[in-house]
Amino acid sequence: MEWTSELALTDELVSKINERKKVVYIPNFTDIKQETDFNFLADLLERNELGSEHKNPKDRPPFQGGLLSSLIQVRNVEKDDFFRQYLDIFDDIFAKGKYCDVHLHLSFMALSGASHQDYEDVFIIGLHGHTIYKVYGHGDYDIRKGDFIYIPPNISHKAIAMGPRIIMSIGVTE
Repeated sequence: MEWTSELALTDELVSKINERKKVVYIPNFTDIKQETDFNFLADLLERNELGSEHKNPKDRPPFQGGLLSSLIQVRNVEKDDFFRQYLDIFDDIFAKGKYCDVHLHLSFMALSGASHQDYEDVFIIGLHGHTIYKVYGHGDYDIRKGDFIYIPPNISHKAIAMGPRIIMSIGVTE
């Protein structure tokens, strides 16, 4: 699978992220040559014997339209070489002894996730479709294939899928 290692991670950007205070948004962060659509996802799940799970906060009732009208998460995709390459880069630069993993978040239709805060550093790269990240106190960010956003710990945000979408989320935590 092809990808580019020419990520837009300059020393200045790394320093800004390491402050862990501000959202960092970079359109066209990476040129993902691999088609990362739902066929790619199906192959990924089968090739690595990965499962998926319905992602619904415990305090919200289930979505009325069933699984295809809900948020879905695939955990620990770093088993796959495609995602391992990204994880290795972020692990090298940001983790430094901390725990680092990669998950996919996807939906098959336009919908909004719940507002929430993560306790970890979150690095998001768009793989397919269009997602708007509403980061409270910081702004709204359009994420499409190859776009990047860093969200520091404990910053309230939510994802709004504008249609079918897949995003890669790299988490770094103690």
